[in-house]
Amino acid sequence: LRGGETERIVFTDSRPGIARAPSHVSKPFQSKGVRYHSRIIAMMQQTVEKLRAFHSRLVLALHGIPEADLNRPEREGKWSVADVIAHLGDLELVYAVRIRTILAGAGGDQPLPVLAQDHWVARVHRREPLSELLEQFWFHRRMNTTLLERLTEEELARTGVHRFGDDVGLGLVGDPTQYAG
Repeated sequence: LRGGETERIVFTDSRPGIARAPSHVSKPFQSKGVRYHSRIIAMMQQTVEKLRAFHSRLVLALHGIPEADLNRPEREGKWSVADVIAHLGDLELVYAVRIRTILAGAGGDQPLPVLAQDHWVARVHRREPLSELLEQFWFHRRMNTTLLERLTEEELARTGVHRFGDDVGLGLVGDPTQYAG
């Protein structure tokens, strides 16, 4: 640093907590492992922030819609909005078991647990009020994100076997875009 200059962190985007070291420090003096670790931690923080923010966005999207409309299926044989919310809660519950199975190393070659989504929605969540479905979803989401935040790099690198035979890491175990069921 030249006389009178102070070191500063430069934020690379508008999200809080996502920063990079000053350019004179970041590449020449950081090992690849440190940069990789920082990138993994930053990605996990971003993922957890998105997972947490979804609940508020969902509640805002539902605000003002009568519960009867939310319980009405889109058409015969399809799910209602309430059914989709029940399914989100069920997914978080299954993800909780998958995450803990991977962390415990108990999965081995056995596939991670799955859910029979249509049966769970039809037979488990009948006539549950929307407020209860939202609370179940949020409780399990909060439990999962809190655990994910505490994991070390070594723990985040662990994998389990998905029912389709693919290895699934903890970054994907709770990502509904990766696998159905």
